[in-house]
Amino acid sequence: MISGTHTVEIDTSPEALWDYLMEFDNWAQFVVGFQKFRIVDERTSVWTLRGDVGVLAREVDLEVVMLEQEPGRRATYSITGITERLEGTGTFEISPRGASGAQAASAARQAADAEPSTMERRKRQSWWRRLVRRWALATLRRQHGEYARAQRAESSASRSSGPAGSASAQTGAAVGLGAVFTFALEVTPGGPMAPMVEMLMRPLLAPSAEDFSTRIREQLEGTSHARD
Repeated sequence: MISGTHTVEIDTSPEALWDYLMEFDNWAQFVVGFQKFRIVDERTSVWTLRGDVGVLAREVDLEVVMLEQEPGRRATYSITGITERLEGTGTFEISPRGASGAQAASAARQAADAEPSTMERRKRQSWWRRLVRRWALATLRRQHGEYARAQRAESSASRSSGPAGSASAQTGAAVGLGAVFTFALEVTPGGPMAPMVEMLMRPLLAPSAEDFSTRIREQLEGTSHARD
């Protein structure tokens, strides 16, 4: 199994973010390799992706099923390959912005209390992780291509003329609200090529989660945040 998780803070209310996430049309274009999706029933949809990495080296159909939902806070989906042997889960988690403060303080204390040898090892590894992350993000952005750029331009235009996106961001900013959004993705390739597919996909999953959550933030806030 390989996994990727990323958390961002968004200047909108948790309720507005939840409503946004429950409409696939709002963010489908931010999924790497997105081609199309169709709704089967209230819990099931079928997605078609295309890409150039591992199992996504060609067009792939995936069945996505709602496993559990806690409205306003958390939704978990199963992912099952239809045309490829692949299983996984995707999770959306939302909390009010202030709820992340205690978590950040706890993480800082843990880092300060870490053994010196652990800290040194992390420093030695950090340059390699940054390099892989930058390469993976560049690859993901190339895969989005002209289609994603056109979709973002269209979404930006609709936000400026319609109430949905702009109202969410303005409401959050006006009353000082904010949401913390965490996207987590876990994937387990199958079949005889699974080890090779996993090796190819492993460096891309965490940057893919980052790219996805960052693009959602940009659309809801109507801004473009700097990325390294």
